[in-house]
Amino acid sequence: MGGLLGALMVGIFSRKVFNSAGADGAFAGDWSLLGKQALGLTVVGVFTVMMTMAIFSVLERTIGIRVTEAQEVQGLDTTQHAETAHAV
Repeated sequence: MGGLLGALMVGIFSRKVFNSAGADGAFAGDWSLLGKQALGLTVVGVFTVMMTMAIFSVLERTIGIRVTEAQEVQGLDTTQHAETAHAV
């Protein structure tokens, strides 16, 4: 969340006075940089969701994501890690 906010703030606070190779932000009168930053964040967000879904799909089809219902009932600490987290 901090990275998203930081990228948007670049589009708001950026000034050519501090970086002549850069661009002025919204507070300097140029709103286009904020739009470019927002577009970039949107593209990265969509790409991230699509790649996560693709990876999840491959894992589900190959090794599986879920444990069996019997393993859930017995307890995942026991069946997956051979440990007891809460000895009763």
